[in-house]
Amino acid sequence: MMRKIINKELFLNIGKFIFLVLVLGAFFFDYNYKSNFEKETRRTEEKNAKSVFENTDILARGAIVVRLSDDFVLYEKNSDKPMELASITKLFNDFVFVSNLPLSMDIKVSEADTRMYGAGVISPGENFKALDLLQMSLIVSSNDATSALARSYGETIGRNIVLDMNSFASNNQLESIYFNTPTGLPTDGGFPGGVGSPRDIAKMLKIINETYPDVFFLSSYERIPFFGPDEVVLNTNKALDKIGFKVLVSKTGYTDSSGGGVAVLVENEGEKYAIVVLGSGYTERFDDLVILSNKLRILCYNQNMIFSIAKLFVPAAVSFFIGILITPRLTAFMYKKKLWKGRARKDQAEMSMAFSKINNTEEEVKTPRVGGIIIWASVFITTASLWILARGFGLEEIVKFDFVSRSQTYIPFFGLLLGAMVGLADDLLVIFAKPGKYIDGFPRKTMTLIVLLIGAIGAFWFYYKLGMNSISVPFVSEAISLGIFFIPFFIFTHYAIFTSGVIDGIDGLAGGVMASVFASFGAIAFFQNQIDIAAFCTVVLGGILAFLWFNIPPARFYLGETGMLALTTALTTILFMTDNVFIILIAGLPLVATSVSSTVQIISKKYFKKKVFLVAPLHHHFEALGWSRAKITMRYWVISIVCSITAIIISLLS
Repeated sequence: MMRKIINKELFLNIGKFIFLVLVLGAFFFDYNYKSNFEKETRRTEEKNAKSVFENTDILARGAIVVRLSDDFVLYEKNSDKPMELASITKLFNDFVFVSNLPLSMDIKVSEADTRMYGAGVISPGENFKALDLLQMSLIVSSNDATSALARSYGETIGRNIVLDMNSFASNNQLESIYFNTPTGLPTDGGFPGGVGSPRDIAKMLKIINETYPDVFFLSSYERIPFFGPDEVVLNTNKALDKIGFKVLVSKTGYTDSSGGGVAVLVENEGEKYAIVVLGSGYTERFDDLVILSNKLRILCYNQNMIFSIAKLFVPAAVSFFIGILITPRLTAFMYKKKLWKGRARKDQAEMSMAFSKINNTEEEVKTPRVGGIIIWASVFITTASLWILARGFGLEEIVKFDFVSRSQTYIPFFGLLLGAMVGLADDLLVIFAKPGKYIDGFPRKTMTLIVLLIGAIGAFWFYYKLGMNSISVPFVSEAISLGIFFIPFFIFTHYAIFTSGVIDGIDGLAGGVMASVFASFGAIAFFQNQIDIAAFCTVVLGGILAFLWFNIPPARFYLGETGMLALTTALTTILFMTDNVFIILIAGLPLVATSVSSTVQIISKKYFKKKVFLVAPLHHHFEALGWSRAKITMRYWVISIVCSITAIIISLLS
């Protein structure tokens, strides 16, 4: 008995020790992994930045380009050397004013304000809101407006604003910064109005962005009304329209002793960058700014391109492998529960003699018909996993692969889910309904009404919520405005694409064609810079390929309405979100041909009492001609790939 107790305690202690070792090991592994990941990422970024900014030729004596999120310096030239700031000093004057006084306060311009060098914008005795003077200080670098702000600050607060500017710089470890005047103009004794290094000016831009981004965004305006709508003043930054980024903060400066300077804060894909140029020429400063911003654009493009491509292929690969992993269990469940059609078609009302010759309808009661679950389950598991890892656990290395966004993917996801649920309900009726009117799922009229209703929901959302009322046509310069008729056009498009679902009649046929279609619209969205939509398309593509892996002859399951309706509904939303509705006529030519062939056959038999095709839809016509199913499927795949490539080219050229 004692031995058993001792052994039990011994094993328990050993277990605790092993658990502790595993926990500590996991912790250190995670720490080292993240540390190594960050180090490797930084080395790669440094290498890329060096290659882009290498041999950069600018006139400025000092400059810096820095990413503000992590203070990563992309380019620097004498970045720590203090230099005269000239009117860039006004950023500090205006910041201190905004930090202590309301912009709604009234300020009367004094005669002393207008004696400043470079004055003349405003006149003595005029009354302004502090906000108006701030705009003039930032946008047109008005010395008299800046002087009025500084004077009012001293009269209201009781302290010289220059002293508070220096205190602010010291408190924020801007060690190279020092001021003698609020405007940046030299003192009467010839001392510089303000000095500072490019690095510290970049730090100041970061502080501004974190504190008063909405106020200092005024500095990015190219022009502002002055004394009336017909009289405007222009921004002193003559390169605003040449920078190539969204400008958040801009300030220029020039004196004969300082030379030309300019400091801007720009944004690209949510990332913010500071570009500072000091000690250049009067016009050359703008040339230097454009040179550095162009280099930054190249670097951002290269990085964004790499991340964007990874965002397409990594989730797609995950979706494919998830589909491969879940399929065996789902297949076993499908066969165990006999999730196939309740009966085979027998009577002439259901099939023609030609159809019966080329199809073994007994297979319908041996093969599950809800295989489409593989596709949308792969999509949602992949999406949810990436979203949870990225946003729930904050794993930085996963964040770049998260493609869930309100503006781009909410609607396609909803379309995919809604179509999947309706399609699943139809398939379950086919499987479990007792002999009667639901043996083949929803009656044709009922399904038509459901599809039209889904289309109406989408149409009203696009028209009223997104404000979409026009469509683009390839090689037509202006979009065609439909107005309220956009709604029926959307509904018709959705129904037309739904009817193409009859292509799901040969093993591997529908999967291969839909894979090409989603691949083409993924590429189109990518070139439109709608990366999240493109990622959604490739994730769907991954799910389709996983399904296709098990759907090639002999198929282990059919796509069913749960798959086809999900795909066609999601596809409709993508057509309109990429504004490439008519491109589907090319990218989805096999779908269009299949749908048209069925419609033509029905009309011809009803009104002309004769058939156009031996069997409809079109792929069964080729079967009736003696083509093997493998030949039909492979040729459809080839045509689909060619059509998809053609559609991408036309979309890019138009």
